[in-house]
Amino acid sequence: MACFGSLEHVFLRASIFPYPYQYPPLHIKCVDSIIKAKKYLNFTHKLIYGILIVLLKGILIHNKELIPFMKLSLKKRLMLVGTFVSVFLFSFVSQAYATNLIGYPTATQAKNNWCWAATSVTILQYYGISVSQCSFYDHVKGTSGCTTDESESYGTVQEGIHDYGVSSWNHTGALSYSDVKNQIDNVGSPIYVSWKWNSATGGGHAVVIYGYDTYSGNDWIQHMNPSGGTKTSMLYTNVKGGSSYDRTWRWGLHGFNKYI
Repeated sequence: MACFGSLEHVFLRASIFPYPYQYPPLHIKCVDSIIKAKKYLNFTHKLIYGILIVLLKGILIHNKELIPFMKLSLKKRLMLVGTFVSVFLFSFVSQAYATNLIGYPTATQAKNNWCWAATSVTILQYYGISVSQCSFYDHVKGTSGCTTDESESYGTVQEGIHDYGVSSWNHTGALSYSDVKNQIDNVGSPIYVSWKWNSATGGGHAVVIYGYDTYSGNDWIQHMNPSGGTKTSMLYTNVKGGSSYDRTWRWGLHGFNKYI
């Protein structure tokens, strides 16, 4: 059964709705088909394809009758073409402000304090290196059997990832939003984030940034959270945190590069 009746409908949906799987969620059927269609469409193709469908093959439903495009008045034809151009221009502008590392994997931490291990193995997996959380944990801790449940610092996490063939740079505090965009757009690197909980009990958590979005003029961060293995969007200010928030971005790793 076809998703929308024809491939034309799939391509039109892919053009008009640029974010079938990103924040904010859009309830569209056959998302996989739309995503596949989007891979073959750039802005020019979408604009030309949409207009040609209407001009050359398109028909409109008017008073429950199918009316050829050329039989419409000149005013209606111009309005229709203008609408299509506006829609496709909006689609292009919307996409220009969102970027993510396509296919970034997810993982659910195997134990309460294994967020750092789960986050690390997704980074390795993104670079084509398959390592289990247990193996990574034992390697970093120098243990066997994965019997303990402990947190870890950035130095040993960075060394552990490096031992499996992926180098990185460490930083203290939060990266600026422009630095996050640079890592995603130009370096093509995920960003390891270590949060400190600003509570009496303390503790922390690790997540990984794999994209960003400036939807509606706001600075959004797309990150993978190993607590549940979910991909979530959060305002950059909340990711950065600080004394007035429930968390603080205390350190992280960026500039990942597979060297073997």
